[in-house]
Amino acid sequence: ITVKAQTASELGIEKVEFYVDNELKETLTEEPYQWLWDETAFSTHTIKVTAYDIITGNTATDEQTVWIFNL
Repeated sequence: ITVKAQTASELGIEKVEFYVDNELKETLTEEPYQWLWDETAFSTHTIKVTAYDIITGNTATDEQTVWIFNL
């Protein structure tokens, strides 16, 4: 699964973190903010993405539960 994050901030984005079931999997500091989740998985999992503002440290988070079957 390719997980993509669209971000917008007048101040800029410091980093974007990608989580699966609350376990940090990837941290990106440059666009495009997308991560390829390619590990063995079978069942439902929660994918969460958190973006951090570069100046103030404000964050925005979104998450979605997905069904994955990847052997």
